[in-house]
Amino acid sequence: GIRDRLVLEFRRVLFRSAVFDSEQLLPTHQTPGPALIQILDGTAYFTVGNEEVILPQGKSLLIPAGVPHSVIARERFKMLVTSILPLD
Repeated sequence: GIRDRLVLEFRRVLFRSAVFDSEQLLPTHQTPGPALIQILDGTAYFTVGNEEVILPQGKSLLIPAGVPHSVIARERFKMLVTSILPLD
């Protein structure tokens, strides 16, 4: 499965921890603000727009607001997602 929990929320910034078991998919979606992805353990396989990005442990990725993206776990991995919410 996919386990996701809010670690901290401060003003418009959300810090979430997510653990994906092998063969899990988060389908294509968009976020209203930018998201910084940091891989804490394992390797994640993202599609951002039309580009495939392999992110091993210790690497990070900035996904701009509104850009369609998805992620698949070919192995178990853990990531920290820092999201910035837009001003209303």
